[in-house]
Order: sequence, then C-alpha cells, then structure tokens
Amino acid sequence: MADLTSVDFEEDFEGLDYDPLEEGPEEEFEPSDDSEFDSDETEGQLGPGTATRPVALASIDADLPANVRIEKLFERFNTRRRVLLGILTFLQEPQRADDLKAEVERLQEFDRSVYQGYDFSLLLEEAGAVAKVNAEGDPYDEQEEAQPEIVEIDGVRFYKPGPYREVYWTITPEGAAYLASDDPWGKLQELFSSSEEKYLPVYKAVLQFCDVEGGRTVAEVNDLVVKSPLSRNPMRHCTSFLKKLEDCSAMVWAGNWATNDLGRRALAELLADVEPSPKGEE
Repeated sequence: MADLTSVDFEEDFEGLDYDPLEEGPEEEFEPSDDSEFDSDETEGQLGPGTATRPVALASIDADLPANVRIEKLFERFNTRRRVLLGILTFLQEPQRADDLKAEVERLQEFDRSVYQGYDFSLLLEEAGAVAKVNAEGDPYDEQEEAQPEIVEIDGVRFYKPGPYREVYWTITPEGAAYLASDDPWGKLQELFSSSEEKYLPVYKAVLQFCDVEGGRTVAEVNDLVVKSPLSRNPMRHCTSFLKKLEDCSAMVWAGNWATNDLGRRALAELLADVEPSPKGEE
C-alpha cells in the first residue's frame, strides 16, 4: 500500500529589531530586548502542523489564575502592548488562523518585531487570553485526527488525507475582561495630573504639531520640543513625550508620529486651556 508523499512547509525568517524612535535622541525609552525573558524552545504555530522557527516564550506559572497570567504577559511584553490588545480586539469574534496572521502583520506594519502571528497566538493562549476553537466555535481537540480515506487507482491503493481541520482563534472570558479593563483615556488623565503636569504645554505642542496628514518625523518633533524652555534643565528630548503619549494611546507610529482621535479628544477636553510651548508652531 503506497503512502502519499508528505510535504513540509517552513517559513524562512530573518529577525528584525525595529525601534520607531531610533532616528532621534532617546530618553526614558528602551527598545524591546527579548533576552530578558525566561524562555523555552518551542514551535510557534497558528494551527497544527504550521511549524516555524523556535520562539522564546515567557515562562508563566501555569498554576496561576488566567487573569494573573495575562497581567504578567502584558508586563513582560509591554513594548508589544498595542499589538497584544489589537489581537484581543480582533478576536472578540472567532477568526480563522490565517486571518489572525494577516491582522498581526497589519498591526506590525510600521512597528516590526521578531514576534509574528503564530508567536503571539501561543503567548496569549499560554496566558489564558485566547483559545483555539473549530468552525462551530467548540473547543479545538488537539488529539482528534481526521481519518484518511483509502482510494484505489488502477489497482493501486492509496491513503487520501482526511478533510482539513481548520483552526480558529477566539478571546476567552478572561481575555475579554482584561481588554475591557484597558482604559487609555483614564491613563491619559492620570498622566496629565501626575508629575508630568508641568509639561502640559509641551504635550499640547506635540499633539498639535503631529495632527497633520502623514504625521511628523522624530527629527521634526525633536526640533519642536527643544525650543521649549520646559524641555531644558533637565533636558528632555522628544522621545520621552512621544513614548508616554503612545503608552496612553494618544499617538500612533505609522511611518511617522501622528496624533489620533484620542489625542484630539485630549486637545479638546484636557488641554483646551493650556498654552502650548513652544508657541506659534503649525
């Protein structure tokens, strides 16, 4: 009895460490360093049999409750927070594995990392934030195998592979609870009422300056910031302000730095009475 020839599918990958802030001076910002994580060698996958390079997974105690594991995952991958939250948002409805891969590629279009869709899916699954399901939305049974069919052609019998079992991913109740707890507006309010309050004129200048089509380069924002007396003594470069605004989801990196809807809301509601520093910038 002859077996059908099997084919292994592998993806060649060249890791890229990408820092959208690297073209300007850095302050209070450190790029992602995957070496800080405890790691295990495993195969990343979006679905069974989709083997790729080994990926370093964070070692999270499986005995901890899912909500705690999720918190720890987001703490360890803070520089990937936007991507992780984007994945949870995307998976509020079950999504096919290949669609999830495409969504992660979209989320990382301007902010690439060594982690890809299959890596994030495993990290979030390990933490209890997402889970595999089948097309009907039922839990995916890893042990279940599609039984091959025996066919005969010209007197020769072959194994015909069973039907392809498509993998879907969906958010878990614990993942949904974490997503619901994320409060960018509250974080922005807290930022502006903290020790950063004295820098509100600079934050306003940066948000206004970047609220243009195509955004602004790091060099352009830094040229603006250094003109403000508030950014001197001690000297603070633009990366400090950009990173804090990004962490509060008030700005986004998309090839350049751009103010988004939340940033515009901050200008209208939180910074309306603040005089920007420096003045007169368009």
